[in-house]
Amino acid sequence: MRVPFLLAQASLTAILLAGCDISDHEAGLVPVAGTVFLAGQPAPRGSVTFHEDPPRTGQTPIGMIAPDGTYRLFVQGKPGAMPGSYRVTVFVNEASQSGAGHAGLPKSVIDPKYSRKESTPLVVEVVKDAPADAYDLKLP
Repeated sequence: MRVPFLLAQASLTAILLAGCDISDHEAGLVPVAGTVFLAGQPAPRGSVTFHEDPPRTGQTPIGMIAPDGTYRLFVQGKPGAMPGSYRVTVFVNEASQSGAGHAGLPKSVIDPKYSRKESTPLVVEVVKDAPADAYDLKLP
């Protein structure tokens, strides 16, 4: 009877330690915010995704572009991203059109290469204490 109890206790300890690793990992997030510019003007809507390059943690920071072109990244609801190199994909869309009572699907207004991690030329290094404009993204 003592062996199953010890196995259960060891399993619980392993789970709790794994939880500590997750907390320590999340504690390493650094704030990432910037502005997406399209032809020199703030992009009005869309999204930004940072893809680890090379893959490290399996987390994908994502942010929505606000009407003033700004974005903030979040990982699993927590603000920021882990330090490291990222390939950045961007989706900038025009306002959806309504027709016959149905909202239309958003249409991209940028070169599709920016929306695929295999072809995006945007590469960013996330670091602690980055300058204010370090994460600004400029698209033609």
